[in-house]
This record gives sequence, C-alpha cells and structure tokens, in this order.
Amino acid sequence: VVKVKEITLAENHPNRLASQNGLAIAYRANGQVKEAVELLEHVVQVIQEVYNPDHPSRLVSESVLRSW
Repeated sequence: VVKVKEITLAENHPNRLASQNGLAIAYRANGQVKEAVELLEHVVQVIQEVYNPDHPSRLVSESVLRSW
C-alpha cells in the first residue's frame, strides 16, 4: 500500500498555475477544446490578478489563450 500525502496549493501559487496550464494544453491536444479554454481562461484570470502586465508568465498565458 502506497500512501500519498495530499498537498493543497493556493489558487495563485505558481506551481498550481503551471500545472493547470499544462492540463489545459493536454485537454486541447486530446480534443477537449471547451475544457481547455475554460481552464486556461481561469488561469489567465488568476495570473492577471497576481502578476504585473509585463510579467513573462502573464504574457505567455494571455498569448496562448488568444491563439486558441
């Protein structure tokens, strides 16, 4: 039996945002475009609240969303 410790990250934690961004990309690659866009829209919304307008993470996420 393997025990896994569950870790909960804050909504705006960089690792959580990166994971959600990766999941959105996987959704899109799997043809789940609606789910991908919804998740990426959420990520962009959180990033816009946290990062400055010229922060690389914000710019990349916004750019990816616009390209979809």
